Amino acid sequence: MYDDHPRQACSLGPPAACLIDRAEKSVLAMLIAIMATALSACTPTPLDNATSFTRNGVRFTSPEAALEARRTEAEISLASLPTETDPVLGKLRIVIPDQDRLRPYAASRLSDQSRRTPVEIRYLVSDGDLVMHIDAEALIRTHAFQHSETIQINDTLDPDSGDADFVLWFQIAPQPYSTSDAWTGRWLVRRVSSPAIQPVGFDAGTRPLSTAAYASFLKNIRQAALNLGGKTMSGANPLATSAMIKTSGSGVIVDERGHVVTNDHVVPACRSIHVFNGNHDVEAVVVGRDTVNDLALLKLPMATPRAAVTFRNGAALRAGEDVIVTGFPLPSLLSSDMSITSGSVTSLKGLHNDTRMVQISAPVQPGNSGGPLLDETGAAVGIISRTLNPEAVDAALGAPLPQNVNFAIKAEVILPFLSANEIGYERNVATRRISTPDIADKAQKFTVRIECR
Repeated sequence: MYDDHPRQACSLGPPAACLIDRAEKSVLAMLIAIMATALSACTPTPLDNATSFTRNGVRFTSPEAALEARRTEAEISLASLPTETDPVLGKLRIVIPDQDRLRPYAASRLSDQSRRTPVEIRYLVSDGDLVMHIDAEALIRTHAFQHSETIQINDTLDPDSGDADFVLWFQIAPQPYSTSDAWTGRWLVRRVSSPAIQPVGFDAGTRPLSTAAYASFLKNIRQAALNLGGKTMSGANPLATSAMIKTSGSGVIVDERGHVVTNDHVVPACRSIHVFNGNHDVEAVVVGRDTVNDLALLKLPMATPRAAVTFRNGAALRAGEDVIVTGFPLPSLLSSDMSITSGSVTSLKGLHNDTRMVQISAPVQPGNSGGPLLDETGAAVGIISRTLNPEAVDAALGAPLPQNVNFAIKAEVILPFLSANEIGYERNVATRRISTPDIADKAQKFTVRIECR
C-alpha cells in the first residue's frame, strides 16, 4: 500500500484511496503509541524519580537523599568507635546477601500491603544493602578480628567459609511454619571447626546507626567467637574454663521421654549443658535447633515421669488476658527455687510488629528465658524469650521505658517445631481457671533450670 513517497501516492491516487491511506496511517500511529506506552511501563522507575520521600517522619527530596542521610549518620557513628587492641585470632568472612535475596525480605517487612510500592521496596532493598555493608565496615575498621573480608552472594542460607576461621552471615530464609510470604533475616556466627551456630545482633534499646548500636554489635560478635572456642591475639579466652557458666536459663519438659524446649540463645555453644530436674543435675544434649525462631530442643539421658507441660488447645491469646511466668531468674543472686510472676498480655505482637511474639507485663529477669508462659488454666501459651533494658532505651531515646516490657514466643511457633522433631506433646482441654498457687504446683513438675558451661 505504501511506497517511499506516501504523500505523492496519495495526491496522485483517487480520493477514496487517499482516505484509506490516511486511515491506515492513523491506525499505525495509534499502534505505535500503544506499544511505546507499554514499553515505558516495563522500564523500572529510578529511585531518584520520586519528587519527595518521607522516612520516619522526615521529608527528603528523593529516596536517594534519604539513603545518603543514613550513610552520613552511620559514618559519623563509625568514626567514634575505638580500635580493638586485642582482636580475635584468625580470619572472619562476612557474608552479605545480594539485592535479589534482599527483595523478598524487604517486601515482607511491609506488613501494610498498600505500602508495597515499587519505590518503597526498592528503597528498603537499597537501605538493607547499605546498612549491611556498614555493619561489615564496622568490624573491619575496628580490627575486631585479626583478618576480615566481605563477600556478597545470593544464597546466604549456609554460606561456604572459604579459608576463614569464622563466618558471620546475614541469613535470609522463609519464615518456618508460616503460610504467608513472610521472610526472616538475622546475623549468625559459626566457627569452622565447630557445628554450633550462634545468633548475634544489636542490643535491644540502642538507636539504629548509633555508636552505641555498633559497639553492642561488635561486642556480641566478639563474645560469640569466644563462646565458640575462639581466642584473642594475646591468647586470652575468658571462657576457657570448662566449669564456667556461660549462660543460664529455664526450660520446659514437653514429653515423658525427657525432651526439654528452651531458647536457642540459652544454649549457644556449650561444652556441656546441665539441666536441674528437681533435685537432680543431669547432662543434656541438643537434638534440635531453630535459630530463626530462637528455639532449641534438649534430650535428657532418662525418661521424665514428672508430668510434662500441656499446651493450650483452642482459643488464641487475647490482649488483656492474664498470664503467669515461671522460671529461674538470676540463680546465682536470687533463690535457686523456681519463681513465679504474673501479669497480662499487653500486645499480640513483639518488637517491630513481630507476629511470632507476644508482649507481656509479667516481670522477667535474666534466667527466665526459655521458661513457660502459662494461662489461667495452667496450660502453656508460649515460652519467655527476651526483655527490654529500660536503662539502654532511656540512654538511646532520651525517654524512660516503662518497666516490664517483655516478650514470649507464641505456642503457634513452638508446636510446629516440636512436631518437626517428632515430639508428641499434649494439648489441654480444660477451661476451668485455677488459683495461682495451684498453677505454681503444676509448673514445678515441668519447669527446669538450664546451665550452659
